[in-house]
Amino acid sequence: MMQDADPSVQAWLRQFKWALGSIPAPESDEILAEVESHLRETLAGGRVVEAALGQFGAPEAYARQFVDEMRLSRALGSQRESEMLGLVAQRAHRSLFAAAAGLALAVCAALFAIALGMAVLKLLDPVHVGVWRSTGGLLLGKIDDPAAATDLLGMWLAPVAVVVMCLAWFGGRVVLLQSVRAIARHERRSPRNLP
Repeated sequence: MMQDADPSVQAWLRQFKWALGSIPAPESDEILAEVESHLRETLAGGRVVEAALGQFGAPEAYARQFVDEMRLSRALGSQRESEMLGLVAQRAHRSLFAAAAGLALAVCAALFAIALGMAVLKLLDPVHVGVWRSTGGLLLGKIDDPAAATDLLGMWLAPVAVVVMCLAWFGGRVVLLQSVRAIARHERRSPRNLP
């Protein structure tokens, strides 16, 4: 860090380094060195310390751009569900697209949970659980009197539920991957707030 710099510059750089804490040391050190070099050039050009720091803004907000880019690159590179889901959840309050993707993922998760529950219940109580048609319409679930309705799927409910679970998982994965890619396209088109 700039040892010969103004105390307010040193404080800004310390806060910036701290805000980069979630980025591994080699990358965060490189980012810090680049920002420090840019700040040095700005000050050498005759800018007042307050004006130079004002270009960068708050150190936490400036660092968040780098942290967000690192998370985005990591999620795209690994394509692990946990990292992609974390990225979508983190950006849901900032992006309408990420919020819509979160809603679609919630629907996929609900379908998966319902199908899993129906498969387990059908195996535990095959007589009372099913997809029922009666005079009142269709019912998915458990009924007390199986003679009052017709079970449309019978024991096929369990394999159909497994197919629905697979489709829900696959659909959720596609939504995650496409939403992360769309977030990356959008954020990389938007100019970074560089001074």
